[in-house]
Amino acid sequence: MVGESKLKGSPFLGFDLAHEFYDVDIKAVKKIRMWERPTIIPLAPKFILGVINLQGMIVSIMDLRVRFDIGQVEYLPTTVVLILKAGEVAGERILGIIIYAISDVIDMGDNNLNSPMKNF
Repeated sequence: MVGESKLKGSPFLGFDLAHEFYDVDIKAVKKIRMWERPTIIPLAPKFILGVINLQGMIVSIMDLRVRFDIGQVEYLPTTVVLILKAGEVAGERILGIIIYAISDVIDMGDNNLNSPMKNF
């Protein structure tokens, strides 16, 4: 799979989503921002809460709890937005995802990793 060799030895940023633990390659994290209500986009899917202006770039904000229909959605002062870089093949894209609890930075070393989902 494309990029799988790049993951070996990379540190990951871990987060909790509805009592499930997930992580992302820390190299994909562009910024961690405090929660701010995004500007709503008419006719966008429910899981796209809107967009924010990040240093002149328009960034879509997605709520994974809404996307996967898990848990109660509530935005607290401790809620943060994780700004991620994605898409090596089609050019770099920036996306924000709502995170309710960041747990830790994890170094997986050269352990076996599951391949990332193709269509996410």
